[in-house]
Amino acid sequence: MGEPRADNKKVLALTERIGFEHLFDFDFPHKRAAMLQCRRQRFFDAYAI
Repeated sequence: MGEPRADNKKVLALTERIGFEHLFDFDFPHKRAAMLQCRRQRFFDAYAI
């Protein structure tokens, strides 16, 4: 799971490349965040040695 700033395009692009999927955006008191998830099976299927 991850919750970077929703407007941080570099971080969102990088996390997509390493297997995270963007679920939705939500608000914290101090920022708009993107909820990211990398499912265990997806990670091991695509990225594990």
